[in-house]
Amino acid sequence: MAAQVTFDVPWSPECIDRRCYNYTGIADSCDFVFVMSYDEQSQVWSRCIARANAPYNQTLAGYDNYTFMGINQKKLVMGVPWYGYDYPCQNLSKTHECIIEKIAFRGAPCSDAAGRQVPYKTIMSQVNSSLSGILWDEEQKAPYLEYKDSGDVFHQVWFDDPRSISQKAAYVKKHGLRGIGMWNANCLEYSGSLERKQQTEAMWDALMPK
Repeated sequence: MAAQVTFDVPWSPECIDRRCYNYTGIADSCDFVFVMSYDEQSQVWSRCIARANAPYNQTLAGYDNYTFMGINQKKLVMGVPWYGYDYPCQNLSKTHECIIEKIAFRGAPCSDAAGRQVPYKTIMSQVNSSLSGILWDEEQKAPYLEYKDSGDVFHQVWFDDPRSISQKAAYVKKHGLRGIGMWNANCLEYSGSLERKQQTEAMWDALMPK
């Protein structure tokens, strides 16, 4: 029986979190590589503010870098997140800028360690009780919401939804990548109300390029 060999790689080949590997050699040795296009704020070199888990332009730049190295696009599978990050805000401005705690990582002054990972199903259960409902950041092409916890601390939650994922899936189709996958299927709700089931179906449908 034939075996298939795959390898998970970070969202960009530029030594992300000190993962300075021979990516062309890895790709040559595998049937395909699964690009983990998430946790892209593990090193924040700019201002310490909450941002999208997988910003659109930053995500696609990673694939451009892999192909520029000479890796065939047919060897690349795009991995998208079915979870987001909940950030407590030290200050939340009227322009939706959430200042986060400075938690250094790998030499960067800030990181997504200032927040916590939250599955999509949990985020969807917060929408109706949030202060904002679902908001959209056009620059990062990502949704987010804001709420206040029982201790009167403001939070900003960044995540991916069918709108943001479908735009990335369109890139997969247009540029001839091998496919698209997610991390992970358990982040969705498969029981409960009709609304929750529809949300789950929409996330699966978003993986299919239109």
